[in-house]
Amino acid sequence: MDVHDGGATVIAAISLADMARLEATERDAEDIAAFLGQIEGVRTSVTIRELAPGECKLSVRTDQGLNATRVCALLGGGGHASAAGCTVMGTVAEAKAAILAAIRQVWVEDRDGASAVPGGQMGLRREPARVPQRRTGDGGGRGGGTGLGLAGPAHHPVPA
Repeated sequence: MDVHDGGATVIAAISLADMARLEATERDAEDIAAFLGQIEGVRTSVTIRELAPGECKLSVRTDQGLNATRVCALLGGGGHASAAGCTVMGTVAEAKAAILAAIRQVWVEDRDGASAVPGGQMGLRREPARVPQRRTGDGGGRGGGTGLGLAGPAHHPVPA
């Protein structure tokens, strides 16, 4: 578990090796982000679960101070204001960097009252091999996904 932003943001990454070693199922990993949010001082919790080499599912839970949907939308996902998710093509480290950048961008936009980058995009350089993918059902919650029917490639690359 990594702690960021003075303890306000917590990220837990679960690799394929961790899942195999623990004989864990997807259901076992579902509610880790919600659990992390119960730690005193944590306002945003993120679970990054490696689905396959180079592909990670992110589940974001927030308090009322940050909109999880806006954060995940920057990476091609969606969900609800306090619970959202996305799938990012890249390593666990790249997914972690991408979600931290998205969280911080939404904080800046909220603080400044406007999009920090025109169009709400993160202004990151494009790398076709590292393009996050939109997928139906990546909301991260028990309800089976976002229900937004997202499909096709996103156009927001992982930061280098």
